[in-house]
Amino acid sequence: MKKILFIAALFSGFSTAIAQDVTGEKNKEQLVAVDQNEKYITMEELPSAVQTALKGDDYKGWKVSSIAKVEGLAATDGTKSKTHYKVQVTNGPETKTVKFDENGKKVA
Repeated sequence: MKKILFIAALFSGFSTAIAQDVTGEKNKEQLVAVDQNEKYITMEELPSAVQTALKGDDYKGWKVSSIAKVEGLAATDGTKSKTHYKVQVTNGPETKTVKFDENGKKVA
């Protein structure tokens, strides 16, 4: 009886490990798909309109910690969304991400 319980427990643990691995692989694939459209860039590579927006009063005291250029994504109807810039800013312990279009206007 002890052998049966041991084998059942062993099989249960093995099944759980396989399920966790499959889930992890799927998440990795999703992350890669998103990252293919993002390219980290420097402040100098940002359009001047976005640089000007970041120097405005809305971001006074905030420090830019990372910038990504996000290329337009193809939609199901064949159109492409516009390129935008994802900027992560910090102010002490607070961090936020702001998206801008090429003209320095905030986008959702």
